[in-house]
Amino acid sequence: MTERADQNDSDTQLHGAISHQGVLLGQHESVLGTFSQQQSLLQQSFDSMATQLHGLLARLPAPPPNPVPSVLPSLQDCSVGRELTLPPPEPFSGNLDKSKGFLLQCSLIFH
Repeated sequence: MTERADQNDSDTQLHGAISHQGVLLGQHESVLGTFSQQQSLLQQSFDSMATQLHGLLARLPAPPPNPVPSVLPSLQDCSVGRELTLPPPEPFSGNLDKSKGFLLQCSLIFH
């Protein structure tokens, strides 16, 4: 008789656990439905904002072209085949701190 009571007790616990899982699944289904509705609303808001942004961008005037810096010579001032001549470097003063610049100037002239 104890086995039968243990079996009934086990069946009751199993039935309770399954019922509890059914309640949890129902709650999860409800939460997922809410999330789905909120996601749809967010997507609609995003689509609306994207449409408004495209409309605003279409109304903006075209940006002006970037001006060419005046330091660069125009193409008309450059002649094809004309070789660039550099001024000679200043005489080396003997200061080792300035030797790197002097040697760079010399290498530019000789190459």
